[in-house]
Amino acid sequence: MKIKYNNKNNNNNFNFRIFITIFLFIIKIVESTELDCHDIFISHFNNNNNNKFLQVTVINPQGVVSFSRDAISYIAKGNYITNVKLFPTVFSNSEQCVHSQLQPFSYDKKKISFGDRNGIIITPDGSFTYKPIWSSVGELKFNYSCDKNIYYGWSKSHFISFSFITDHELGSPCTNP
Repeated sequence: MKIKYNNKNNNNNFNFRIFITIFLFIIKIVESTELDCHDIFISHFNNNNNNKFLQVTVINPQGVVSFSRDAISYIAKGNYITNVKLFPTVFSNSEQCVHSQLQPFSYDKKKISFGDRNGIIITPDGSFTYKPIWSSVGELKFNYSCDKNIYYGWSKSHFISFSFITDHELGSPCTNP
């Protein structure tokens, strides 16, 4: 008995397999060209890290939110990123009356986070250390998780997030509209 092959079906199967192979190849190329948050994180560890800022948000176990944003610098000799200024911090429970309404995060009630450099230490292996002088629990330290440019973790029941920005420090002068 002789088996007949249908060349048309074989050609269609072959074309379909080639199409799928090319399609999967294109998807792999697109996936590999996108930088993940770890690649972006590592890109901050170079001498071009001038004029960058770090934005830090902490939520303590009582639900009080602190927010700070100030200049950072890459220290090549130690291969880490640190604060270069005092990092003023505002708090959700520090309210002020503005236009007859209580507003949280009063800048007039800000607290200075650090007396000198190394209050924040970020290392290429993903370690984040935060030692604000206003903290009642001392040093907060974790290895980050990330999503795009948002890095976060838990330490001593505190949720901490940070992101690298090119904006301005907290409390910069502005004009009213």
